[in-house]
Amino acid sequence: MGPDRHKIRRPLFSRRLMLAVVLWIGFVSPAWMAPVRAEELSRPARQALFEAQKAMKAGNYDGAVRVLGAYLKTDPKNSPALVYLLLGNAHYQAGDKHEARAAFQQGHRLAPGDASLCLNYAIAAYETGHYKEAGLMFEKTYALQKRPELLYQSGAAYVQAKQYARAKKVLGLLLRSAGKIQTAWLELSIHAFTEARDWTGAERILRRLLGQKPDAKDYWRLLAQVRLKKKDYRGAAAALEIACRVETPRPDELHELANLYFYLNAPLLGAGVLERAYGRKPPSGVCDTLFTAYAQAHRYDRAVAYLDLALNQAPTAGRWLKKGRLLYEAGRYPEAIQALQNCLRLDAGQGEAHLLAALAAWETRDWSGARQAFAAAVRFPAYRAQAQAGLKAMEELLSVMGQGDPEETPG
Repeated sequence: MGPDRHKIRRPLFSRRLMLAVVLWIGFVSPAWMAPVRAEELSRPARQALFEAQKAMKAGNYDGAVRVLGAYLKTDPKNSPALVYLLLGNAHYQAGDKHEARAAFQQGHRLAPGDASLCLNYAIAAYETGHYKEAGLMFEKTYALQKRPELLYQSGAAYVQAKQYARAKKVLGLLLRSAGKIQTAWLELSIHAFTEARDWTGAERILRRLLGQKPDAKDYWRLLAQVRLKKKDYRGAAAALEIACRVETPRPDELHELANLYFYLNAPLLGAGVLERAYGRKPPSGVCDTLFTAYAQAHRYDRAVAYLDLALNQAPTAGRWLKKGRLLYEAGRYPEAIQALQNCLRLDAGQGEAHLLAALAAWETRDWSGARQAFAAAVRFPAYRAQAQAGLKAMEELLSVMGQGDPEETPG
């Protein structure tokens, strides 16, 4: 019962585990911008900013846009970045996020080292679906302000853009440099690292997350999947076992764990898990698996018991053949003969059943039955050579027995 028989089901990484990233979307006030001395602004610029701020305080965002737009037409080349910061805010408050992004972008070109413009540009880019651009700008804002949540927001944007290598880089920096690590940061990092197929990094992050949430079943299951990707099957089984203990597992989850134990050649552990999953009366297909597991572990009585349960539900020639084969290997020849006869009643074309019946009859010194079964097995090419050898041995044995006491002749 190795990997060829029981393949491990490797589910995709659960999207349910990847919680939605909520970005802070409040815009930075223009007052947060680096101080601008009055003499650095022209009188028309100061007047336009004053009128625009007055309109915005009154809730007249379209009016603020008109005021600033009119000013920019008068001197577009020499307009200060502060005008574009306020214009972007006005557009955003008026509901036009695309124009807000354009304004912040232009302001950033004029003042690339200004953190307020970088951050507002990042947020507007994110909200308009320019995720890679947003990731870059959040990352740049972090370089200016060193606030760890900016790396988280940068990573979120890169994940949205499917730029997983970039996301992994900024989130790795976040986890290395931040003091107190938030759960949401770890969750996003797991997503980025798994999508980047960095299984070692993903496992490291998962272990940190499980340190915060040791009873989180989904994270144990994800850890099992990550370890499967690393071909650490024993570690995967350990994680999946814990997942099945911290909460009441579903039968399909236990079945998955059982298959992993079978893959690891631990049939008794796998059988025990299936018994937890299905109780005393499992369906016939599960009974077949339990039969194979207990037979592999040489627990023949348990194996036969489960095969009998399967036969009670769905008697087939194949199941009777399995039972006959196991009983023959266990040296229980009369029972083996009975099982093989039941097999042949359902399907006389089972050549192996004829051959096994002949061998079992031989062991019980039923010479007539053995000869008859060997003769039937000769008809099947796959078993012809063995059956012919058996018949020849029968002739020699019976010849010797005709000259002496049959009871003294070994079978």
